[in-house]
Amino acid sequence: MSKNTQELKDSLPPKHPFELYIAIPASITLTEHTLLLKTVKVGIIARALAIYRVDGVIVYIDRSNAVGEVELIKDILEYLATPPYLRRKLIPLKETLRYAGILPPLKTPNHPRVRNLHNMEFREGLVLSIRDDGVAIVDVGLSRLAELHGVNVKPGDRVVVK
Repeated sequence: MSKNTQELKDSLPPKHPFELYIAIPASITLTEHTLLLKTVKVGIIARALAIYRVDGVIVYIDRSNAVGEVELIKDILEYLATPPYLRRKLIPLKETLRYAGILPPLKTPNHPRVRNLHNMEFREGLVLSIRDDGVAIVDVGLSRLAELHGVNVKPGDRVVVK
């Protein structure tokens, strides 16, 4: 384990012995009047969720005029939860994500930097194809594609590889 990876793990609160879900009202972004400010607010929320290792988020509609905000919050949270090297392949261009690129990466364990990688670390990937011999070809954000043997996956699946 690299020094930077160990520092990241040491700086995170310990993993909960239970699953932690947070409910967020959709109206939380209604006080912001521009998409840029709404994006920044959701980014701040995402950072807090990552710091406290929240397992899942429920966005609920608390006002009738907040229905449209659910998609905005969902899109930005999903964008930030996806490792940067998979975003172009997994997340389509949307108006709700116009300013998502200005948000800094969350630096969560599933977003390792290339220079911090070691042979025994886990990395999230996207199954690109399955060869005739059953080997899955996976993009894990490195210069080479990974091969998975003896797994039951299909193209488009997200997988965690070691």
